[in-house]
Amino acid sequence: MDKKIKNRIIAISGEPVSGKGRTVEELKKKLIKEGLKEENIHIISTGTKFREYFNKIIEFMKNRDNDEKLKEMENDPFMKQFLSNRKFRTSLTNTIAKIESRKIDLDKKDSIEAANNSRLFSEVRNSVDSLIDTETRTIGKQINEKERKGEVWIFDSRMAFDNIPEAFSVRLTTRPNVAAERLFNDFTRGTEDNKYKNIEEALKARENRRLGEIERYKKRYNVDLENKDNYNLIIDTSYADPEDVVKTLLTCEKYYEEGKKFARDWDSPVTMIPCQRINQTWGKLFDDDLSLEEMEEKIATEGYDPSSAIEVCKINGVNYILEGHHRNFACMALGNTLIPYIDEMETEKGKELLKRGTYPVTRRADLFDHEDLAENLLRKSKDDPSLRFSYSEIYPNILDEIEKSALKDER
Repeated sequence: MDKKIKNRIIAISGEPVSGKGRTVEELKKKLIKEGLKEENIHIISTGTKFREYFNKIIEFMKNRDNDEKLKEMENDPFMKQFLSNRKFRTSLTNTIAKIESRKIDLDKKDSIEAANNSRLFSEVRNSVDSLIDTETRTIGKQINEKERKGEVWIFDSRMAFDNIPEAFSVRLTTRPNVAAERLFNDFTRGTEDNKYKNIEEALKARENRRLGEIERYKKRYNVDLENKDNYNLIIDTSYADPEDVVKTLLTCEKYYEEGKKFARDWDSPVTMIPCQRINQTWGKLFDDDLSLEEMEEKIATEGYDPSSAIEVCKINGVNYILEGHHRNFACMALGNTLIPYIDEMETEKGKELLKRGTYPVTRRADLFDHEDLAENLLRKSKDDPSLRFSYSEIYPNILDEIEKSALKDER
């Protein structure tokens, strides 16, 4: 860890509907359980700040002809700061001019809800973003002006990794179909997230929002939110328990503070497709290997080493195991919903595999055998004899993928 870092700062970014809010809540609970005082856990959400500030801008524009109301609003600390900046004032004036020329009624609910994503409000939106970025950078510098033992700062922010480079930066991701189901079934969200007729409509809305964010941040900041190098830790929350997400986050953060190596990418063991025979997963290839039961006992006793990433080959979004079957299925048996992995397709090893045309292979029979194994292990870990498991539920096209020539077992 950089010697300049004096205090605990955790920056959590994430795709839409990836569970950022739930993770922050669980993280706070866990930190309190570990002995931190609630008043020493500082949570800052730039999204909340943006909505607060943006709504004030909208309210200001709605009352632009009410001198008494404007005078009152001009004393608001945020509006005072906003209006004191010439560039920000210009963005506001330009936006008001566009509203008046197009005769837009800001009192209409749909107009306000759509404002954040409308090009019409892009200048104002950029101004608010700039102000929040400045605030975030200032807070980050103030935090590290002196050592603050027993305190932690949690930033729920997509740009905190850039605005506060000293922070331990985490990104949460989610598979599109899982995010769509969450979005469709979550009635605790705002009205704009509760009006989908079906899963397909929710999926389209979520993907439009995700891609829109990526495009907007590239244009606005010249930053690619999907660039893994921006983050210290990346967790796919699709099939992970929130408690495991927080446990993984804190474990890796501790390794980060101590300067130890840990894997950056984590996903659920159920997403890893086996590429060997079932007897190989149960037993040993070599005498000094551990069997599945021995691996389970080792992890249960010693815990999982966060630097021990299993090797996978991600093809068409599917994680095929190259090495680490025992660890993967041992984690299933223990109820661990996250495991570290490295995608060899992003390494020189993977490039060589591509060059040679050598891909991981599996057969239907091997997949079904491991499916039965996974189901039994998951039933055991969750103490639920009725639990059912199918790889096809996670990868609906997995059987078609297996049939593709690149993935056929030529044995």
